[in-house]
Amino acid sequence: MKSMRMPPLTMAHVRDHAGRRHITRSVTRLLTVAVASAVLVATGTGPADASGWPGVAVGVHTAARTSTSFTVALDVAPNATWYRVTASTVESDIYYANINRYSPQRVTTGAAAPRIYVPVGYTSATYYYRVATINGPIIRWSSAYQYVHLMPPVPTRLGVTVGSSGTYLAWWSPSTTGFGIQQATDAAFTTGQRIYTTTDNTRRFTPYDLRAGVRYWFRVRASNGLVLSSFGPAVTAVPMSSPQHLRVLTYNTLSVNYDGNIENGSVLAPWSQRRAGVVSLLSGASADVITVQEAGGNVATSGNYVREVDSIASGLGSGYALANTDHGSNPGPNQNSPYMSNYVLYNRSTVTPLGPGGHWMIGYSVSTAYQLFRANSSGATFLYLGTHLTSVRGPVGDSERKIEVDNMIALARAYASSHGVTSTIYGGDMNSWPDRYLTLDTPGLEMQTHLISDAFGAAQTHYNAQYGSINGYFRQAPLGGSADRLFVSSGTAVRAWGQLLDLSYGAFVGVIPSDHNPVYADIDLP
Repeated sequence: MKSMRMPPLTMAHVRDHAGRRHITRSVTRLLTVAVASAVLVATGTGPADASGWPGVAVGVHTAARTSTSFTVALDVAPNATWYRVTASTVESDIYYANINRYSPQRVTTGAAAPRIYVPVGYTSATYYYRVATINGPIIRWSSAYQYVHLMPPVPTRLGVTVGSSGTYLAWWSPSTTGFGIQQATDAAFTTGQRIYTTTDNTRRFTPYDLRAGVRYWFRVRASNGLVLSSFGPAVTAVPMSSPQHLRVLTYNTLSVNYDGNIENGSVLAPWSQRRAGVVSLLSGASADVITVQEAGGNVATSGNYVREVDSIASGLGSGYALANTDHGSNPGPNQNSPYMSNYVLYNRSTVTPLGPGGHWMIGYSVSTAYQLFRANSSGATFLYLGTHLTSVRGPVGDSERKIEVDNMIALARAYASSHGVTSTIYGGDMNSWPDRYLTLDTPGLEMQTHLISDAFGAAQTHYNAQYGSINGYFRQAPLGGSADRLFVSSGTAVRAWGQLLDLSYGAFVGVIPSDHNPVYADIDLP
């Protein structure tokens, strides 16, 4: 960031020509006009020895913070008679070029001593601030700026639910960047202690590895960045059952209809070359339930119609089976649109389908496949859904994805309720993630509204989280967020989240199987 100076006249010029009063008055008038019109007079790179100039701000730091204020302190600056802090949740507001422009987010305050109290409204957003040292009409802004997070309020109304839907916590808190949940087997939190963290914003959390019949205590604190609140009051509970461990996975395997297309300068390899990589990733994942998208196209070179998903199922071997979400039709309703080509595969040794599944239309040419399952070892039941939301960017796509997710949640809840099932897992290519350019994360926001947790935020460990799940067929795996997502209902715990890529020094090895990467979550069912 370049410093803004005030050419051609400076205080050094005044000093060199101190005997020429008309020049001095001219400079003084110019300085007065500059201050009045909010022009930057000087920056931290100005001449420190100029007569009357305040010293540059040094030792700037955040000395204190609350939920509604922060205090900035710095070393005493020579010649400074006033100190000013300008702060905003919009970083560009405190750039030199913008610091004097109006912004509703900006707060400016000052003090005669180098300790400035800055009152603000509570927010989980980052406050950026810059300090000025002042002497009369001369304002000297610091060359660097700092940032601060406010102290989050202590979470309140913590409660614990124990029942057939699992053991989970719920509380109230204003917006934060995350929460810490402390667990122990005594009220003093000295034995059997464990700390969970979550960035999921449902204000609910399901701990894992709880043993039936054992009494546990829990308490919650909030975090803004690295700033932690105190823990709130504790609650206690005795779980009724031990959990069932499962791994669930979602993978957009790329429709064969795109074979030969060019994506980001790379030619999409044909299915005959991509299939081995797809099957290898899925086999190595050892997932119990898998949803795949864009898998309805014909891959047969001759003879009967063979869908991409059928080719995947045969590659996985007899240990896996394809759930009957098309009700036995062949080729089924899914082959014509990638948004309709959603399927569910399952590991025969760990889960069993409860009757046929099906598919629902949740938007224009957008469907979700669904299947009820029972875990073989524990008997726990759950509903699993796989979908592919519209890929349109901008407000239109945001609105369409919101409608699609709302429809999917309503249909899933009605179906689960009619079958006495309390655990639901949603997976698929959501074409959205927080902070995606030109995209509002309406799927994530709607899941949050309905108190359905994002597996990424709830997970305690992450694997390959730095990579974007849409690899775009770039040879060097791009960084970014995950469009391929998994969400779970309250009472279903998430141990880990991961993404599968075959990389060497950050680059894909051999044929890239798809323009997406598989994403999985290790969960505990009640």
